[in-house]
Amino acid sequence: MEAKNLHIEIISPAGIVFDGNCHMAVIPTTNGELGIMNNFEPTLARLSKGKIDIYNESEKISKHFEVTEGGFAHNVEGKLLVLLDK
Repeated sequence: MEAKNLHIEIISPAGIVFDGNCHMAVIPTTNGELGIMNNFEPTLARLSKGKIDIYNESEKISKHFEVTEGGFAHNVEGKLLVLLDK
């Protein structure tokens, strides 16, 4: 049985930065980096400066985005919503 992808939305004050599916996303939190895949436990995390890496099914980084001012990430039911402060 094939695992369902994680849906991720990254939103900044200027608008939607990314909206798509991925195998895994690694986000920088105030408690360290956190890797999130589909069916990961529900999570609410404060972001720290760093980068968000988005991995494809081949487990290679397909995209990355800088987090310059922090923000929040909320993961529930196969969807990761990332709200950037800047």
